[in-house]
Amino acid sequence: MGSSHNVPVAEPELPCAVSSETPLAVQREADVVDAHGQDATHEDDAAIASAAAARNFPRSRQLPKQPRLEPSHVATLSKARELENSSFAPPSRSLLEVGSALLLVSASDDGAARLWKLESAGSSGECIRKFDGHCGIVWAAAVSADGRMLATCGSDGTALVHLVHEGERVAKLDGHTDAVMSVVFSGGGELLTASRDGTAKVWGIKHGECIRTLHGHDGEVHSAHFSPDGSLIVTASFDGSVMIWDNGCMLTLTGDAGEDWMYSACFSPDGKLVATASADHTMKLWQVSDRILLSTCTGHRGSVVSVSFSPDGSRAVTASGDHTAKVWRVPTGDCEWTITGHDEALTYAAFSPDGHLVATASWDGSLKLWNLASQACTATLVEHGMQGAVRHFAFALACQQE
Repeated sequence: MGSSHNVPVAEPELPCAVSSETPLAVQREADVVDAHGQDATHEDDAAIASAAAARNFPRSRQLPKQPRLEPSHVATLSKARELENSSFAPPSRSLLEVGSALLLVSASDDGAARLWKLESAGSSGECIRKFDGHCGIVWAAAVSADGRMLATCGSDGTALVHLVHEGERVAKLDGHTDAVMSVVFSGGGELLTASRDGTAKVWGIKHGECIRTLHGHDGEVHSAHFSPDGSLIVTASFDGSVMIWDNGCMLTLTGDAGEDWMYSACFSPDGKLVATASADHTMKLWQVSDRILLSTCTGHRGSVVSVSFSPDGSRAVTASGDHTAKVWRVPTGDCEWTITGHDEALTYAAFSPDGHLVATASWDGSLKLWNLASQACTATLVEHGMQGAVRHFAFALACQQE
């Protein structure tokens, strides 16, 4: 159930800048999970501290403070530039079809991304291609708007770009000093990554160069997303803050306490709202223009680890360590549906491009597809030999082969 607020957020006190300087090394607290993969909650700080100590991870979430940059050192975050010799079309709002099939790309613990062909609007699916190249966990996957390129990121500190249908690797983006936790395309062909090194980076794909590095967070940056027009970036960090970037750091959203890890943040399709997912078991809806907290969505019994909007912006879906996903009405924050069926903690949830399906990923090693109208599970995707959690996924737009 959502509760309404009108809480303006204080001006940011952290030094925030966009620069090309090499980021400082991060001191981070590792993800702490129980034997079943469910994340430990903040009600059990003793257990978290004990688990972190047992794994020899520092308890502190803090990065060394970044020096405040003079105005002459601050660059303007430009809109994404169009790649030469590449076509990036606006995302389709209809089902992404190859004949009668949808495509979906998953990222998993076994170091691979997989391309799935989903039959009859998600009634079944099979793995038709495997993308290797990372050493360790593949944390996230993204597909360009025209469906031609796949980007993945991993615990090896890199992001890789492949051609979806050919399987050929065309770029390796190497510049972070710790695991890369998220990757997304802009509408114009740039990539955005978020890392445990405390930074986010904007990359040019054509030459694999880092265009800008965003400094300002004091902990792991767990997610980063472009606004729909590419002019803004939102980042979520384990320092408890969410930042919206334009020229330097424009806004900081810290929630009610600003202490709990922020796992995810994303813009609504019209760019007017930001949704945040937190270890305090809540999802929050914010108005970007004036930093007003519109709704706090409660009901999960574990950390909320991801949040995504439906294509029309009328709903949001969250994934949680409590083994469930929830569908919420926007902007009221009312819970419309609690999705149950996974055996372990969820890692990600999102809508299909037409908004008729919800897909969920879990520590139990499966992807599930759910029909929004009937609230029924239509398919469970598990490949033989796939090991560990499915961390993330992205629907892939089919493109005509030349």
